[in-house]
Amino acid sequence: MEKKILKSVIQVFSGLLMFLTFTFFPEDPGYTKEVRGVTEKTIKVGAIFDLTGPVATIMKPIVEAIRNYTRYINDQGGINGRKIEVLVEDDRYSVPAAISAFKKLMHRDNIFALLGPGSTGETRVLMDRIMKQKLPCLPLAGDPDVIEPYKRYLFLSIDTYRTEIGVLYDYMIEIAKPKKPKIALALVDAAGKVVITRETEKWERFFGIDIHTILIPLNVLDTTSEVLTLKKKDIDYIIVGHSIPTVALFLKDAKRYGLDAKIFATYSATSEDVIKLAGDAASNFYGVHPFSSWYDDSHGMVKLR
Repeated sequence: MEKKILKSVIQVFSGLLMFLTFTFFPEDPGYTKEVRGVTEKTIKVGAIFDLTGPVATIMKPIVEAIRNYTRYINDQGGINGRKIEVLVEDDRYSVPAAISAFKKLMHRDNIFALLGPGSTGETRVLMDRIMKQKLPCLPLAGDPDVIEPYKRYLFLSIDTYRTEIGVLYDYMIEIAKPKKPKIALALVDAAGKVVITRETEKWERFFGIDIHTILIPLNVLDTTSEVLTLKKKDIDYIIVGHSIPTVALFLKDAKRYGLDAKIFATYSATSEDVIKLAGDAASNFYGVHPFSSWYDDSHGMVKLR
């Protein structure tokens, strides 16, 4: 997973660096306009991610990837001679902590741009503040509302849940071609459920099918009741939107209690770590992800390796 996320962040961060270079640092040495967070020697970039909370297994490799790529750029001389300084704040997957982190980075550290937040709820809360401060920002929230309608300073760095769910539905309906599929959503009981539910309902109307939805607590230690509920309803396909450990736990419980359904995940849990944790219980596990794998032979991955 760390390798896949490293590739993902390099794509995202390199886009930000290009934005920085061509927008604010042209080659003309006569350019003297003062830019917030930028000195003659440094560029301050903030980052807000969960490092100690329930989705730290996803976010910590992202932060390490940002640091790795920053070192890579700085070792080559930085951006027009300016070294990147990354300041990372831990929001613990908490809206109050994200707001506090944003205020510190914005008003005390005086950053030029922001990477993150790493989740939907925190991004939604901070969007107005980001726009007011005219702060270039690349959040990791698959929420179409981040960019629709167009927002000048927000650059969505992943694909939206709308597209992800659409890809999964295309497989379930158009490729597998079941006669009367029974589909369920098993979602984390957090802010992201609102967006995933809304976007899934659009595909539900498009394909003319009904969906059963259950919520799984954020820090759940057992998914037996959820698995048995879905088994009782004889569900064929399940889309799980949760953390890596919980999806692995869900897969194990599904096998233990004989839930014979294909289980899908959105990008946050489409990870080799899920397979490692779940073992052979992951034999019916599928996922969708907007980024390349470490093993791909694309030009970017060859360069990264």
